[in-house]
Amino acid sequence: MERKVESFMELSTYQEACALDFAIFTQTKSWPKEEMYALTDQIRRSSRSVGANIAEAWAKRRYPAHFTSKLTDADAELQETLHWLMRAKEYGYIESKPFEELWNAAKQVGRRLGSMLKSGDWSSLGHRQTVLSQRATVHCLPATSAAHSQQAQPEPERAADTEAGDSGHR
Repeated sequence: MERKVESFMELSTYQEACALDFAIFTQTKSWPKEEMYALTDQIRRSSRSVGANIAEAWAKRRYPAHFTSKLTDADAELQETLHWLMRAKEYGYIESKPFEELWNAAKQVGRRLGSMLKSGDWSSLGHRQTVLSQRATVHCLPATSAAHSQQAQPEPERAADTEAGDSGHR
C-alpha cells in the first residue's frame, strides 16, 4: 500500500528543485559583482521559482487545470534557469565540471516535472519516492521533519523516470 503524500516537501521533484536552487546559489557567490543584477539575480530568481511553483501546484492539486498550469510555470522557470546557466558558461563564469553537474541536475528536475505532468498519480509517493538527499534535507525541510534525522543515499535513476517522463524540450 502506498503512503499518501502529506506535503509538497515530500515530493522528490520539489526536493531536487531545492537542491538545484541551493547549488546554483552557492555557485553564483563567486560570479563578478558587475553581473549581480544582469545575470546572478536572474538565475537565482528563476531557480528559486521552480520549487515555489511546485509547492503552488501541490496546493492546487485538486484542480487539474491549475495543477498543470503551475507545473508548467515550474518548467518555464527551469528553462529560464538553463538559459542563464548557458550564458554563465559562455561568459566564462563557471567551469565545465560544475556546469555539467548543474545542467544534469536541472535536466533531472525537468524529467520529474514531465513525469508529474503525465502521471495521474501525483498525490502519492509511488514510483517517485526517493530517499531525501542530505542537501535537500538541510535546505528544504523544516528542522522538525522526521526526514531531517535520516541520512540516506538518492535512489538510482530509472529508465521510466528518464525517458517516459522527459517532455522532450530540454
